[in-house]
Amino acid sequence: MVSKKRLERRGKNTNIKFIVMIVGIIVISVTALFVWPLVQPKTIEINDCATLTYIGSFASNETVFTTSYIDPVQRIGAAQTIVVSTDQTRNAPSVCGVTYKIKLWPEDAVHALIGMHEGEHKNITLSPAEAYGDWDANLANQYGLSPYPVDEIWTTLINNISLEEFLYYFSNVAPAKGVVFDYWSFAVGINETIHAEITNVTDETVTFKLLPINGTTFTIPILKWTATILVTNSTMFTIHSDIPQNYPFSFQDTKTKETVWGKVLALNDTFATVGVNTAAPSIEFVGQSLTFEFNVEKITKKPR
Repeated sequence: MVSKKRLERRGKNTNIKFIVMIVGIIVISVTALFVWPLVQPKTIEINDCATLTYIGSFASNETVFTTSYIDPVQRIGAAQTIVVSTDQTRNAPSVCGVTYKIKLWPEDAVHALIGMHEGEHKNITLSPAEAYGDWDANLANQYGLSPYPVDEIWTTLINNISLEEFLYYFSNVAPAKGVVFDYWSFAVGINETIHAEITNVTDETVTFKLLPINGTTFTIPILKWTATILVTNSTMFTIHSDIPQNYPFSFQDTKTKETVWGKVLALNDTFATVGVNTAAPSIEFVGQSLTFEFNVEKITKKPR
C-alpha cells in the first residue's frame, strides 16, 4: 500500500513540474515575440522606405525609361532610397533620409515591391492594362471625338436666337441689321474662318446668316489637322477634314486639367475612329507592356 506521504510528495512534484512547464512556455513565447522579428528578414510594406537599384524599360524594344543606374547596361551607379507609396505627391518621412520621387512607375510596379525583403531580386512584366492602359475609343466618345466625321455637313445657315442669348454669346457685337461679325471666333474659337451677317433684329430676337467661303482652310483646335470649307449651295456647306491615319495628338481635360493623349486608330471615307488615354505620363507609354528589375538593398520601416 502506498503511503499518504508518498502520494502528497508525488502531488507536489507534479505541481512543480506543471508550474515549470508553464513558466517555460511563457519565457519561450516572450522570447519569440521579441527575438523572432529580429532574426526574420525585413519585408517591404506600403509607405516603407526602400534603398534599391532598379530599371524600367519597354518590353517591346528594351528601351530604358527610368533607372537608378548611371549606366544601366553595365549596372553602374549607387542605389536610391524611395518611399514605397502610390501617392506621387506624398512627402517622404524623415526616417528615410534622402529620397527620390518615383517617376514613371504605374501603381502595379510599386505594389510589386511590397513583400520583398532585403537582398531580394525581382523581375516583373506589366501588361498594358496593368501599366498605363491602351487606346480607348469609348472614352473618346465622351470627348466628342469618336467616331469623328471626315465630312461634316452644315445645312443650317440661318440662325434665329433671342436677343438675350445673342448679347451673352456675342457681347462685343452690336445687334444691328447688316452687321458682319466673326462668328466662329465666338462659337468655336477659330478666328477669321466663318463670318455671319445680321439680317434682322427685333426687341426679342436676332437673326443672322452664316457666310462660308468656298475653299477656306483652317486648323481644327486640339486635333491640329487641316480642314477645308466646301460650299455646295446657298443653304449647305461641308467641312472636310484631312485626317492622317495613326495621327497622335494631345489636349487638356477642361475639368481635371490633366493631359489627354489621342490617336487616330482607323480611318475610312466617312469616319475616323479615335482612341484616347488619360492615364499615361506621355504618349509613348500608351498600349505598352513594361518590364521592371528590382534589387532591394535596405528597408527602413515606416514610423509606427
